[in-house]
Amino acid sequence: SCTAMAAAPAAAGEPDEEELEQLIYGCDTIQEASILLDLPQAAAVTAQTLFHRFHARVSPRERNVRHSATGALFLAAKAEECPRRMRHVLSVFNALFLHREGGRAAVEPLDIHSERYGRMKALLARLEGEILAALGFLLHTEPPHKFILNYVKLLCDDPDLERRLAQSAWNTLNDSLRLPLCLRHSPETLCCAAISMAARTLGLPLPTDPPWWEVFEADKAAMEAVCSAMVDLYRRPKAQYKQLRPREADAGGEDGPRAKAAKVAPPVEGRAGTPPQAASPERLRTGPVGVADGPGSGTEPSDPHPR
Repeated sequence: SCTAMAAAPAAAGEPDEEELEQLIYGCDTIQEASILLDLPQAAAVTAQTLFHRFHARVSPRERNVRHSATGALFLAAKAEECPRRMRHVLSVFNALFLHREGGRAAVEPLDIHSERYGRMKALLARLEGEILAALGFLLHTEPPHKFILNYVKLLCDDPDLERRLAQSAWNTLNDSLRLPLCLRHSPETLCCAAISMAARTLGLPLPTDPPWWEVFEADKAAMEAVCSAMVDLYRRPKAQYKQLRPREADAGGEDGPRAKAAKVAPPVEGRAGTPPQAASPERLRTGPVGVADGPGSGTEPSDPHPR
Protein backbone atom coordinates (compact mmCIF):
# COMPACT_ATOMS: atom_id res chain seq x y z
CA SER A 1 0.00 0.00 0.00
CA CYS A 2 1.02 3.64 -0.31
CA THR A 3 1.03 4.01 3.47
CA ALA A 4 3.36 1.07 3.83
CA MET A 5 5.58 2.48 1.13
CA ALA A 6 5.84 5.81 2.92
CA ALA A 7 6.70 4.10 6.21
CA ALA A 8 9.23 1.72 4.69
CA PRO A 9 12.90 2.01 5.70
CA ALA A 10 14.89 4.37 3.55
CA ALA A 11 17.03 2.57 1.00
CA ALA A 12 19.51 5.43 1.02
CA GLY A 13 19.73 5.45 4.84
CA GLU A 14 18.96 8.14 7.35
CA PRO A 15 20.16 11.57 6.16
CA ASP A 16 23.18 13.06 7.86
CA GLU A 17 23.34 16.73 8.84
CA GLU A 18 24.45 17.98 5.43
CA GLU A 19 21.84 15.91 3.61
CA LEU A 20 19.09 17.03 6.00
CA GLU A 21 19.90 20.67 5.30
CA GLN A 22 19.62 20.07 1.57
CA LEU A 23 16.26 18.33 2.05
CA ILE A 24 15.02 21.36 3.99
CA TYR A 25 16.37 23.65 1.27
CA GLY A 26 14.61 21.66 -1.44
CA CYS A 27 11.27 21.79 0.38
CA ASP A 28 11.65 25.52 1.04
CA THR A 29 12.16 26.03 -2.68
CA ILE A 30 9.14 23.87 -3.57
CA GLN A 31 6.91 25.93 -1.27
CA GLU A 32 8.14 29.25 -2.70
CA ALA A 33 7.80 28.03 -6.29
CA SER A 34 4.26 26.73 -5.71
CA ILE A 35 3.21 30.20 -4.57
CA LEU A 36 4.81 31.89 -7.59
CA LEU A 37 3.15 29.35 -9.89
CA ASP A 38 -0.23 30.02 -8.22
CA LEU A 39 -0.62 26.36 -7.30
CA PRO A 40 -2.99 25.14 -4.56
CA GLN A 41 -1.39 24.15 -1.28
CA ALA A 42 -2.39 20.55 -2.00
CA ALA A 43 0.13 20.50 -4.86
CA ALA A 44 2.91 21.81 -2.62
CA VAL A 45 2.10 19.18 0.03
CA THR A 46 2.15 16.41 -2.56
CA ALA A 47 5.38 17.69 -4.10
CA GLN A 48 7.23 17.82 -0.79
CA THR A 49 5.99 14.33 0.11
CA LEU A 50 7.15 12.92 -3.24
CA PHE A 51 10.45 14.76 -2.80
CA HIS A 52 11.08 13.05 0.57
CA ARG A 53 10.01 9.65 -0.75
CA PHE A 54 12.39 9.98 -3.67
CA HIS A 55 15.32 10.97 -1.49
CA ALA A 56 14.58 8.11 0.90
CA ARG A 57 15.65 5.94 -2.03
CA VAL A 58 18.20 8.16 -3.75
CA SER A 59 20.57 10.15 -1.55
CA PRO A 60 20.82 13.94 -1.95
CA ARG A 61 24.49 13.22 -2.57
CA GLU A 62 23.58 11.34 -5.72
CA ARG A 63 20.78 13.56 -7.01
CA ASN A 64 20.94 17.33 -6.83
CA VAL A 65 18.07 18.58 -4.64
CA ARG A 66 17.51 21.52 -6.98
CA HIS A 67 16.79 19.12 -9.80
CA SER A 68 14.61 16.76 -7.75
CA ALA A 69 12.64 19.67 -6.21
CA THR A 70 11.83 20.98 -9.68
CA GLY A 71 10.81 17.53 -10.91
CA ALA A 72 8.73 16.79 -7.80
CA LEU A 73 6.65 19.96 -8.13
CA PHE A 74 6.20 19.54 -11.89
CA LEU A 75 4.96 15.96 -11.29
CA ALA A 76 2.81 16.85 -8.25
CA ALA A 77 1.00 19.58 -10.19
CA LYS A 78 -0.08 16.93 -12.70
CA ALA A 79 -1.08 14.51 -9.93
CA GLU A 80 -3.27 17.19 -8.33
CA GLU A 81 -4.83 18.04 -11.71
CA CYS A 82 -3.46 21.57 -11.87
CA PRO A 83 -0.56 21.14 -14.32
CA ARG A 84 1.78 23.94 -15.25
CA ARG A 85 3.70 24.31 -18.48
CA MET A 86 7.27 23.17 -18.38
CA ARG A 87 8.64 26.57 -19.33
CA HIS A 88 6.73 28.24 -16.48
CA VAL A 89 8.09 25.75 -13.94
CA LEU A 90 11.63 26.10 -15.22
CA SER A 91 11.45 29.90 -15.33
CA VAL A 92 10.23 30.11 -11.72
CA PHE A 93 12.82 27.73 -10.33
CA ASN A 94 15.57 29.40 -12.37
CA ALA A 95 14.62 32.80 -10.93
CA LEU A 96 14.51 31.40 -7.38
CA PHE A 97 17.93 29.80 -7.67
CA LEU A 98 19.52 32.93 -9.17
CA HIS A 99 17.91 35.13 -6.53
CA ARG A 100 19.18 32.94 -3.69
CA GLU A 101 22.67 32.83 -5.15
CA GLY A 102 23.10 36.49 -5.99
CA GLY A 103 20.62 38.10 -3.61
CA ARG A 104 19.18 40.10 -6.48
CA ALA A 105 15.59 41.29 -6.39
CA ALA A 106 15.32 41.00 -10.18
CA VAL A 107 16.91 38.40 -12.44
CA GLU A 108 17.28 38.01 -16.16
CA PRO A 109 14.32 36.06 -17.63
CA LEU A 110 15.00 32.58 -18.96
CA ASP A 111 15.32 32.62 -22.75
CA ILE A 112 13.11 29.77 -23.96
CA HIS A 113 14.89 29.80 -27.32
CA SER A 114 18.35 29.30 -25.83
CA GLU A 115 20.41 26.13 -25.83
CA ARG A 116 20.48 26.28 -22.01
CA TYR A 117 16.68 26.14 -21.85
CA GLY A 118 16.70 23.15 -24.16
CA ARG A 119 19.06 21.31 -21.83
CA MET A 120 16.95 22.25 -18.79
CA LYS A 121 13.78 21.04 -20.52
CA ALA A 122 15.36 17.70 -21.41
CA LEU A 123 16.67 17.32 -17.87
CA LEU A 124 13.24 17.98 -16.35
CA ALA A 125 11.66 15.38 -18.62
CA ARG A 126 14.28 12.83 -17.53
CA LEU A 127 13.81 13.75 -13.88
CA GLU A 128 10.07 13.19 -14.12
CA GLY A 129 10.69 9.67 -15.35
CA GLU A 130 13.36 9.05 -12.75
CA ILE A 131 11.09 10.06 -9.85
CA LEU A 132 8.22 7.96 -11.22
CA ALA A 133 10.51 4.94 -11.54
CA ALA A 134 11.99 5.36 -8.06
CA LEU A 135 8.51 5.58 -6.52
CA GLY A 136 7.11 2.70 -8.54
CA PHE A 137 4.61 5.09 -10.16
CA LEU A 138 2.78 5.38 -6.80
CA LEU A 139 1.91 9.05 -6.38
CA HIS A 140 -0.97 8.83 -3.88
CA THR A 141 -0.43 10.86 -0.72
CA GLU A 142 -2.59 11.32 2.39
CA PRO A 143 -1.91 14.81 3.74
CA PRO A 144 -2.44 15.26 7.49
CA HIS A 145 -4.06 18.64 6.82
CA LYS A 146 -7.39 17.03 5.95
CA PHE A 147 -7.93 15.89 9.55
CA ILE A 148 -7.41 19.27 11.23
CA LEU A 149 -10.87 20.78 10.89
CA ASN A 150 -12.71 17.75 12.24
CA TYR A 151 -10.22 17.15 15.04
CA VAL A 152 -10.30 20.76 16.21
CA LYS A 153 -14.10 20.90 16.01
CA LEU A 154 -14.26 18.05 18.52
CA LEU A 155 -11.76 19.72 20.85
CA CYS A 156 -13.11 23.30 20.91
CA ASP A 157 -16.51 24.85 21.66
CA ASP A 158 -15.51 28.47 21.01
CA PRO A 159 -15.66 29.23 17.24
CA ASP A 160 -12.97 31.91 17.45
CA LEU A 161 -10.63 29.68 19.44
CA GLU A 162 -11.37 26.85 17.04
CA ARG A 163 -10.37 29.02 14.10
CA ARG A 164 -7.14 30.15 15.75
CA LEU A 165 -6.18 26.64 16.79
CA ALA A 166 -6.87 25.24 13.34
CA GLN A 167 -4.84 27.96 11.62
CA SER A 168 -1.88 27.57 13.95
CA ALA A 169 -1.89 23.78 13.54
CA TRP A 170 -2.24 24.20 9.76
CA ASN A 171 0.85 26.39 9.64
CA THR A 172 2.80 23.92 11.79
CA LEU A 173 1.93 21.10 9.41
CA ASN A 174 3.14 23.16 6.47
CA ASP A 175 6.44 23.72 8.27
CA SER A 176 6.71 20.01 9.14
CA LEU A 177 6.89 19.18 5.44
CA ARG A 178 10.48 20.45 5.45
CA LEU A 179 11.44 17.29 7.36
CA PRO A 180 10.96 13.67 6.21
CA LEU A 181 8.44 13.08 9.02
CA CYS A 182 5.83 11.82 6.56
CA LEU A 183 8.03 8.76 6.00
CA ARG A 184 8.05 7.77 9.66
CA HIS A 185 4.68 8.80 11.10
CA SER A 186 1.02 8.42 10.16
CA PRO A 187 -1.00 11.47 9.02
CA GLU A 188 -3.09 11.21 12.22
CA THR A 189 0.04 11.40 14.39
CA LEU A 190 1.38 14.39 12.48
CA CYS A 191 -1.98 16.17 12.76
CA CYS A 192 -2.22 15.53 16.52
CA ALA A 193 1.36 16.71 17.04
CA ALA A 194 0.61 19.93 15.18
CA ILE A 195 -2.56 20.50 17.26
CA SER A 196 -0.57 19.85 20.45
CA MET A 197 2.07 22.44 19.49
CA ALA A 198 -0.60 24.94 18.45
CA ALA A 199 -2.47 24.46 21.75
CA ARG A 200 0.72 25.12 23.71
CA THR A 201 1.35 28.27 21.72
CA LEU A 202 -2.20 29.52 22.42
CA GLY A 203 -2.14 28.38 26.07
CA LEU A 204 -5.14 26.14 25.44
CA PRO A 205 -5.56 23.09 27.73
CA LEU A 206 -6.73 19.95 25.94
CA PRO A 207 -8.69 17.03 27.47
CA THR A 208 -6.62 14.41 29.30
CA ASP A 209 -9.39 12.13 30.66
CA PRO A 210 -9.53 10.33 28.40
CA PRO A 211 -6.37 11.49 26.58
CA TRP A 212 -7.53 13.40 23.54
CA TRP A 213 -4.92 11.92 21.21
CA GLU A 214 -6.12 8.37 21.88
CA VAL A 215 -9.52 9.30 20.46
CA PHE A 216 -7.74 9.99 17.17
CA GLU A 217 -5.61 6.83 17.35
CA ALA A 218 -2.33 8.70 17.73
CA ASP A 219 0.65 7.51 19.74
CA LYS A 220 1.91 9.91 22.43
CA ALA A 221 5.56 8.91 22.08
CA ALA A 222 5.42 9.45 18.32
CA MET A 223 3.72 12.83 18.84
CA GLU A 224 6.51 13.88 21.20
CA ALA A 225 9.13 12.81 18.66
CA VAL A 226 7.45 14.95 16.00
CA CYS A 227 7.23 17.94 18.36
CA SER A 228 10.91 17.57 19.25
CA ALA A 229 11.91 17.47 15.58
CA MET A 230 9.82 20.59 14.91
CA VAL A 231 11.47 22.47 17.78
CA ASP A 232 14.87 21.60 16.32
CA LEU A 233 13.70 22.80 12.90
CA TYR A 234 12.59 26.18 14.28
CA ARG A 235 15.99 26.62 15.91
CA ARG A 236 17.84 26.14 12.63
CA PRO A 237 19.05 29.01 10.50
CA LYS A 238 17.63 29.24 6.99
CA ALA A 239 18.89 26.34 4.92
CA GLN A 240 21.45 27.18 2.24
CA TYR A 241 22.21 25.29 -0.93
CA LYS A 242 25.37 23.22 -1.10
CA GLN A 243 26.49 20.76 -3.75
CA LEU A 244 27.19 17.51 -1.89
CA ARG A 245 29.78 14.96 -2.90
CA PRO A 246 29.12 11.22 -2.66
CA ARG A 247 30.72 9.50 0.31
CA GLU A 248 33.76 7.41 -0.57
CA ALA A 249 32.05 4.22 0.62
CA ASP A 250 29.05 5.04 -1.58
CA ALA A 251 30.95 6.18 -4.62
CA GLY A 252 33.13 3.07 -5.01
CA GLY A 253 32.03 -0.13 -6.68
CA GLU A 254 29.20 -0.97 -8.99
CA ASP A 255 27.37 -3.03 -6.36
CA GLY A 256 27.23 -0.45 -3.58
CA PRO A 257 23.82 0.84 -2.38
CA ARG A 258 24.27 4.23 -4.00
CA ALA A 259 25.34 2.70 -7.28
CA LYS A 260 22.26 0.50 -7.32
CA ALA A 261 20.02 3.47 -6.56
CA ALA A 262 21.69 5.47 -9.30
CA LYS A 263 20.73 2.79 -11.84
CA VAL A 264 17.04 3.71 -11.46
CA ALA A 265 17.44 6.24 -14.26
CA PRO A 266 20.15 7.81 -16.43
CA PRO A 267 22.59 10.17 -14.68
CA VAL A 268 21.43 13.74 -14.20
CA GLU A 269 23.60 16.35 -15.77
CA GLY A 270 24.06 20.01 -14.96
CA ARG A 271 24.04 22.00 -11.75
CA ALA A 272 22.63 21.69 -9.60
CA GLY A 273 -12.57 14.58 10.50
CA THR A 274 -14.62 13.26 12.77
CA PRO A 275 -12.64 10.23 12.11
CA PRO A 276 -12.60 8.59 9.72
CA GLN A 277 -14.40 11.38 7.81
CA ALA A 278 -11.98 13.83 6.23
CA ALA A 279 -12.13 17.48 5.31
CA SER A 280 -13.23 18.33 1.81
CA PRO A 281 -10.63 18.78 -0.98
CA GLU A 282 -11.61 22.43 -1.34
CA ARG A 283 -10.75 23.09 2.28
CA LEU A 284 -7.40 21.40 1.80
CA ARG A 285 -6.60 23.67 -1.08
CA THR A 286 -7.41 26.94 0.63
CA GLY A 287 -6.58 26.36 4.32
CA PRO A 288 -8.83 25.92 7.34
CA VAL A 289 -10.07 29.48 7.45
CA GLY A 290 -9.62 30.44 3.81
CA VAL A 291 -6.87 32.96 4.57
CA ALA A 292 -3.57 33.00 2.77
CA ASP A 293 -1.12 34.23 5.39
CA GLY A 294 2.46 33.58 4.54
CA PRO A 295 4.46 30.89 2.81
CA GLY A 296 2.42 28.07 4.36
CA SER A 297 -0.72 28.79 2.35
CA GLY A 298 -1.87 28.49 -1.22
CA THR A 299 -4.75 29.51 -3.45
CA GLU A 300 -6.82 27.76 -6.07
CA PRO A 301 -5.64 28.62 -9.59
CA SER A 302 -8.22 30.12 -11.90
CA ASP A 303 -6.81 28.71 -15.11
CA PRO A 304 -4.51 25.67 -14.97
CA HIS A 305 -2.10 25.59 -17.86
CA PRO A 306 -1.79 22.29 -19.71
CA ARG A 307 1.61 21.13 -20.63
